[in-house]
Amino acid sequence: MGRPKGHKLSKETKKKMRETHIRINSASRLPYMGGVKQSEEQKRKHSLDMLGEKNPMFREKCNFWKGGESFVEYSFNWTETLRRSIRERDNYTCAVCKKIQSDTAFHVHHIDYVKTNCNPDNLITLCCSCHLRTNYNRKYWYSFFKK
Repeated sequence: MGRPKGHKLSKETKKKMRETHIRINSASRLPYMGGVKQSEEQKRKHSLDMLGEKNPMFREKCNFWKGGESFVEYSFNWTETLRRSIRERDNYTCAVCKKIQSDTAFHVHHIDYVKTNCNPDNLITLCCSCHLRTNYNRKYWYSFFKK
């Protein structure tokens, strides 16, 4: 339903939208239903429809939900000293964009995404924005860092 940015709507389209009570969100230029309220029953049903495996974030293709693995705690080896040594080993440089660390310390990333695996061969230095990118398409990033 999206349109290219800056796309102008015809007078006829605007009239049809007014007649059906659809409004245009000025920020995104996309239509939305103005004033449509959900009943408490509808909200409850929608909430139940989004639990666990039914949630789109859970699906493999989205590659977000990993069964709660983000709640697993780091091992006792995960120390500031270890992270500092990894940054130093990598010359305080992001492995993806090659940016050099400045005032804010770069992140240390687990290549295999296993928080308890603190082997230095499994750790790499990343800037904040590149570290965020590595949380999507994990198979790609895993093979990227293993090369």
